[in-house]
Amino acid sequence: MATACVLLTLSASALAASTPKYEFVILSSNDWYATAIASNGTVLLSQSNWNDSRPIVTDGVQQTMLGTLGGRTSYGYDINSSHTVVGGSRDSNDQVRAFIWKDNVMTAIGGAGSTAIGINDAGTVIGTYVAGYRLERGFVYTEAGGMVDIGMPGLRPSTVKAIHDDGRILGQAEDATGTWNNFVYENGAMTFLGAGMTLTGFAPDGGYYGYRPKPNLGTSDAIVFRDGVVETPYHLGSITAMNASGLALGTDFDTNNIGQLGLPDGSAYSIEQLVDDPDNLTWSSLLDINDAGQISGTGCILGGGCYAIRLDPLAAVPEPTTWAMLAAGLAFVGWTARPRRSWLA
Repeated sequence: MATACVLLTLSASALAASTPKYEFVILSSNDWYATAIASNGTVLLSQSNWNDSRPIVTDGVQQTMLGTLGGRTSYGYDINSSHTVVGGSRDSNDQVRAFIWKDNVMTAIGGAGSTAIGINDAGTVIGTYVAGYRLERGFVYTEAGGMVDIGMPGLRPSTVKAIHDDGRILGQAEDATGTWNNFVYENGAMTFLGAGMTLTGFAPDGGYYGYRPKPNLGTSDAIVFRDGVVETPYHLGSITAMNASGLALGTDFDTNNIGQLGLPDGSAYSIEQLVDDPDNLTWSSLLDINDAGQISGTGCILGGGCYAIRLDPLAAVPEPTTWAMLAAGLAFVGWTARPRRSWLA
């Protein structure tokens, strides 16, 4: 799996009065992890055993196991509100191909070397495919239009990061100088947003979120990029997921190694602050969050292995109006978008 697990420390710390509290729900047996969460809390799981893995869709009670395209493994990347799943599967020739799983049927949508990594509620799919020797490019797929290449002209690599429900696609493309530029793709056209940062998703105020490296430190700062301006309202090292209320998942500010839940007022919370009884947890990763504030990830228990988990809010999290640093003008309306992770064949 290309996305590294985000570690959460278990050191003691004082709890703020407004700390959001979550119930810790185990969704699987050992050696499974959560890759995405739908709007109603349904979670997409994948297996650590790459020799014979299958994705699972679960609501915490019922489980549905997906198949493959004829090969030995498949991996689910994303799930939308209709519970349509996209990902990558090996076929009968042991080639990885992008798939869409809908109404209990898995269908290939790409050729050898392709993987679907995101889907919006309209059913538009994004992913990557092998366009030549050591050349990978992004694509967008619809039932009506099929697969369309995304990237700069010529033999230059590109990748896609996220898709908005309005159809906009966020990605990066390499230019002739070898510089990777962030872009938004809409209606067949690319609009470039600049370089020197990595934008990974759509923020709820019309901007974008991601991270930029700290010079000579080997770490990064979480950023929000809006109207050509880089802002740092979150006290995180990166942002990997964000919901419509501005709750963000990412890494800690100091080391970029500790996974945290961040709020736009600059507060950030690790696992021992979110869960009432974290004593048996050795580490966890937080990967995705929906608009209800439910979080999906992976948790390892002392002496007991690692499991797919969901964190369910025990009470409403603070509304954006309570975040003083948001007074400058973040308007949390009309937003639904999801960042996507990478998968290794």
